[in-house]
Amino acid sequence: MTRSILFDHNNTNSWTSSARRLTNTVLPSMRSFVLEKSPIQVSGYDIPWEERCSTVPSGQHGQKPKNIQTEPICVSRDKLMDTLFDRPCLPWDIDRRMEELRERRRDVWAMVQILAHSGTSPEAIIFRTPGHGMSFTLRPPVRSSIPLQWVHSGPYAIPDTLANLSCADMTLTDLLSRLNDVLGTKHALETDGILDLLDELRTTSSDFGGAYGKVRNWWTSSQLGIQGRKLYASLHEREAKHEGWRQDTIHAFSLRRSDIPPRRVWDLFSNRVLPLSVMSAAEDVLYELPDRLWTVSHSWVPAEERDDIWTPINGKRWPVPVPRGTTLEEVRIELLNMGAEYVWLDVLCLRQQGRDEDEALRTEEWKTDVPTIGHIYQGYPLGRPCITYFNGLGLPLDTSPDKLRSGRHWLNRVWTLQESLQSWLPGGLTGERLFNGEAFFSRMTAVPELTTSHRLSQELIRRNCTNELDKVAGLAYCLKCGTLPLYEEAIPVEEAWDVLLKHTPEVWRLGLLLDYPSHLPFALYPSWQQYTSGDSALRQPLPATARGLQLVDRSQLCGGASSSVHYSLVDEVYGSCRISLSNVRRSDPKARRKTQIELTLRFGTKGSSHHSLTLRPSRVHGVIQQGVPYMLVCIPGDKKACFIIVEVVHDRQAKDFMLRTVEAVKWAVIQVPRSTLNDLQKIESMTTKVIFVPGEGALRRTAYRDNYIAAFHRMRANRRTFIIYSPDTEHTDSIPMLTLFTALNTRLRGFMM
Repeated sequence: MTRSILFDHNNTNSWTSSARRLTNTVLPSMRSFVLEKSPIQVSGYDIPWEERCSTVPSGQHGQKPKNIQTEPICVSRDKLMDTLFDRPCLPWDIDRRMEELRERRRDVWAMVQILAHSGTSPEAIIFRTPGHGMSFTLRPPVRSSIPLQWVHSGPYAIPDTLANLSCADMTLTDLLSRLNDVLGTKHALETDGILDLLDELRTTSSDFGGAYGKVRNWWTSSQLGIQGRKLYASLHEREAKHEGWRQDTIHAFSLRRSDIPPRRVWDLFSNRVLPLSVMSAAEDVLYELPDRLWTVSHSWVPAEERDDIWTPINGKRWPVPVPRGTTLEEVRIELLNMGAEYVWLDVLCLRQQGRDEDEALRTEEWKTDVPTIGHIYQGYPLGRPCITYFNGLGLPLDTSPDKLRSGRHWLNRVWTLQESLQSWLPGGLTGERLFNGEAFFSRMTAVPELTTSHRLSQELIRRNCTNELDKVAGLAYCLKCGTLPLYEEAIPVEEAWDVLLKHTPEVWRLGLLLDYPSHLPFALYPSWQQYTSGDSALRQPLPATARGLQLVDRSQLCGGASSSVHYSLVDEVYGSCRISLSNVRRSDPKARRKTQIELTLRFGTKGSSHHSLTLRPSRVHGVIQQGVPYMLVCIPGDKKACFIIVEVVHDRQAKDFMLRTVEAVKWAVIQVPRSTLNDLQKIESMTTKVIFVPGEGALRRTAYRDNYIAAFHRMRANRRTFIIYSPDTEHTDSIPMLTLFTALNTRLRGFMM
């Protein structure tokens, strides 16, 4: 007979107070959960990320959760503890993998509801791992509020009492016997070659957990005696090859590639942190992420709310920061109950600060390991699960407003942006009601949908971090950089930004040049402070076919500041062109657009016939000196077009079929409607390679250094983004400053002098 256990909702005080604080509080709907092939059925809270919940209408305070009649969710004991993925996920299988993960999320939620509200012992409900070896029960001494942390039963996942046994105190017979018991094998000492294997394993392993973790993937082979020692030797060879390959990717101050696998993984069965090479005997594991490698994402709690634990799990190589209120044992049990076998968890697998004598090694490892964390979560094969703790590693999920407002919350941290995946699994579920759970998960699941570099980078800038340098490193992930700068903790953030610019995608670099005014004379890009302020002078969406800014010399990736690096752009250019201010139209002060300027462009050299064109730019930034012969580099967009106004400092005339190449310095950028390009059809243009000379090099080579510097500094002193400079004016201070325009929602101000 099916036993139905329902919640007692007679006490409505908590619901009433919540409703009074928030008139339209979203209340969770209720649903039945059934454990297949058992009499257990409970009424629990419905899945918040799947179904829209009811809303309390205004004036109906104190309303209880509404029971919505839906089909019960049936959880299969066998299905939950089967291997989650039966085969590697190929690119064309990603939809199947995502569907499997959606089902696993539902099953995890349902399992927690049943465990939390069934009223029976967890041993009667918990799902036992299948296998042939000796069965073990893992149980923390103190029971937490998270049901999946209560107990784990099954073979392969050994207890700490066994893992911590010293190999030095074991005979070869003892070691063989324990391995046979755990893995369900019957290998004998008389098997040819096995004594040598056991002796080497005992010599090179400090404890049984480490020895077991190294060999368990191939110990069950019938050819163990013949191949075992060879396989064990190849493990160390692959580890050395992996480290050599990692070092080969370093070139001076950069990484030649960004898809570098992690050094270490946490083997949940042996409860040891081991080299990645233990996961497979195949060579490709050195260069690809194993399909069985899951990840854990969590927000770090404040230092005063965590303890640094020295643990044999990582060989006591560094202290592991663990939040108070949980343990690594509880985290391990929860991960095992979700189906994980190997995971990457930063506090265990990324070397942390510890002994003073190890700081040099940590600093060296972080140079490559920190920039490539994003690849561990996002890299191929896609769809590998990421178990996410939103309130801290191993801590209960809490969606209350106070938690969400914290700068420490998962949704507000820089590093968790690259850990936001569609393949997430919820950690820390308690089975209790979540405050506005649907709204919380709606916000959480929206992050992986930020597919454009601009939206991702803006989300990153909004988030908090302990070190501003982390935002610069995190931005490299948002931009999907193919090469990366090394992570250097000691360099200033502006210098780190300057170095990163060389590694960013070419089209994104062009967008920076167009959108942001120069912070230094003739600078191509904004400062980090400018960029993070979000105060761009214009926003020019670039089409997918846009040509970007390329490094003239790719060897400069390995050193040198971006401010001294030359970039090139191939596009249509118009020139020679002189620009003057022809009119300033003032409109109604209450209008959004208070002023509109008109610029007259005269094409042609002095003494020759020329064409004139009047432009009404919607946005503009930089310095324009009337009378200077400029060249206009045209950047077309879908609705808007931009002109980069440059001064040519060297013209390499085209020879034979060679492309014309000029060296130029950037003065200004103007944005106009796309239709303006029709007016340029009568003006001769030429596809040209423009090499931009920035900074000090531009100041040395421009013919108008003093005039430009005077105009630039006056513009900056008056907090303007645009200035038209007339060198013929003798008393510039006597000319009133004109607010030229305010375009759309940006504060663009300029003046004429």
